[in-house]
Amino acid sequence: MKADAIEASDQQNDPDHNSLVNLPGELVLMIANYLDREYQLLLSLSCRRFRDLLDSSLDLTLEDDKEAKIRFLRLLELDHSEYLTCRPCGFMYLWKKRKYYQYTCPRGRHRHTMDDILKSYSQHIYGGDWGPMQVGRGVVDLILRAAEYGPAYGLPVSYLNKSGYRRGVSRMHEARVVNGQLMLASRHQFETATGQEMAELDRSHKPAVCFHATGVVGIEKVWQTFEKAVVNMTAADWSGSDVFKCPYCETDHQVRAKKEGNRTAIVLTVWRNYGRRHEHRLSTEQIFHRFPKFQLDASEVTQRNMHATFDYGLDVGEL
Repeated sequence: MKADAIEASDQQNDPDHNSLVNLPGELVLMIANYLDREYQLLLSLSCRRFRDLLDSSLDLTLEDDKEAKIRFLRLLELDHSEYLTCRPCGFMYLWKKRKYYQYTCPRGRHRHTMDDILKSYSQHIYGGDWGPMQVGRGVVDLILRAAEYGPAYGLPVSYLNKSGYRRGVSRMHEARVVNGQLMLASRHQFETATGQEMAELDRSHKPAVCFHATGVVGIEKVWQTFEKAVVNMTAADWSGSDVFKCPYCETDHQVRAKKEGNRTAIVLTVWRNYGRRHEHRLSTEQIFHRFPKFQLDASEVTQRNMHATFDYGLDVGEL
């Protein structure tokens, strides 16, 4: 009995001993059949025996299953932090060499379908003298990946913390990871002559709001609501505050205006929630969609408070 225990202990400590590898092929296939396809493929890469066994008995191709292919490539990212998987086309690329292009997929212009392009628009944030920074799916993935696995896997959340003054507009951007979600708060402040408020908002602030606020075919024009609110604030010679919640994505806008003599000061604050990395919520997926098809649940939009979530980490149920 003691000899059996010693032998078992020696096997456990033997680096060449692996209880899974030593199982009969029939049992390995039974186990593999319970795995998702991307994990089957990962198992097949672990050793030559499993590669021959699984490849001859299972369909391990992922070309026709893009979601499974992306999940598989993300598993590989854990051992290759210098690579990032493009969500639209499922291509792994060296993201650190893409800084000039804001870490976007190098095949974006040539290999992405039109549908992928329309669902993967980058937003732009502006600071001082530097040009616009693209905030696309790649940047969001890199920030969330670094927050989860460490700095070698992506970008620090402070990458989006930009501020500056340019062309009469003061801009400040601050990003935080709240409850595992990447959130960005942007504040834009300027002064203009009374009566020119919407012209100035249209010129320098439209890029600051979400894609759906300015209105596209078939989508409610939140921009018209902005216009009406600003007119009401300035006409009455008082300062006020209104929050406009996008019905298609998790973006809230707040506009404040204050009239002093023949000048009007306007502050536009925008809160965006890009969500978590390993989730597929309609509200965060559509933040990159130019033409979203589905409105969010009306009660969900009414109850959310992006400002409170950003400042205090509170969920809707805690407000």
